[in-house]
Amino acid sequence: MKKTSSYDSFLFDPRFQDGSFRGYKEHSNDTKKVGMSPSRSTGAFMIDDNNNGHVIIETTLVVASSSAVSVSDEVANGNSGSGKRCKQRRRPDWCAIFMCNTPEYTKMSCFWKMIGWTKIVVIAISYLLCLYFVAVALGATRQIANTRENLPAVRKALYETQNEGPVCAFDNRGAASNITTFENKDAAHDAGFLIVHCGACGACSNWENLIIEYTTRNNMATLANKCAMRGLFGGRDETRKCITEPAIGFTGQCAVCWTEDIVCTKKHCSYIFLQSQITNSVGNFAVGPDDITSATCEEAHCEVGQFVPCVGATRRRMNIISSIPRPVEEQCQIVDVDWRDLFAEYE
Repeated sequence: MKKTSSYDSFLFDPRFQDGSFRGYKEHSNDTKKVGMSPSRSTGAFMIDDNNNGHVIIETTLVVASSSAVSVSDEVANGNSGSGKRCKQRRRPDWCAIFMCNTPEYTKMSCFWKMIGWTKIVVIAISYLLCLYFVAVALGATRQIANTRENLPAVRKALYETQNEGPVCAFDNRGAASNITTFENKDAAHDAGFLIVHCGACGACSNWENLIIEYTTRNNMATLANKCAMRGLFGGRDETRKCITEPAIGFTGQCAVCWTEDIVCTKKHCSYIFLQSQITNSVGNFAVGPDDITSATCEEAHCEVGQFVPCVGATRRRMNIISSIPRPVEEQCQIVDVDWRDLFAEYE
């Protein structure tokens, strides 16, 4: 007897005719079959196998009964779960992205709201400080490189021949002294004058401002930095006002020279100054061979052709030891005045 395969049984199922199940509803492409549940059907068929007799074959066919629901209908009615999933979720209002508009926040106590905002403020400040430190470090690195590049030529121009060139001298008559420029120290001595400082006289080479140069020798750097800080917001006028106040007290054109020097220093050395504040070394004005501070930066960018010719009198030119220690070779060695005796009454 020839065995009949399950495939043959399926083909001879009376419910399967013309390639489809009888009674199975066709659905269009816009429908979705859902809720499939299997059911069992049994049928018997007579098969003649080469006229050798009749064999009754009992077959069992598992058919999936189904129900079809139109997806478009579900979306339109909005009654089924799948329809809800197909709905487009509405984007929240822009203000809903803030913490204060969330339901959780509105239910918080005042204490926890304060804790939350404190954390936000601390994190924001931390990020801003990091950005500030990075910006200052990058700016200071560049300014230090520029200072190192300019400094050798500046020191050569200022100090290499300062003891051999023009000098500023006076006739030693106190506040009524005649202070003038001579070609060199010999010319000044021949005229009976005492040398006040190396280099030609300038706006600060008068009696009143010479007194200030000497009496502020230990705190002038700090006072000038305070004036520079005031000038950050008040500009040049505020800087000049600071320079002329009693704490310093420069007068006339001498105050203008100092003001322009501070403005120049702020332009070229501000990041070095800010970095020194961060590292708590703003008060360290000591100048070593390899040290780059606000003072050395000012010297490299603002003294030659600007500050020094304008003021005339500087502490190094007057051979005054100040709060900014300088190498001996940068001090004028031909000054005839003992400043402690000359200005003792002003200390």
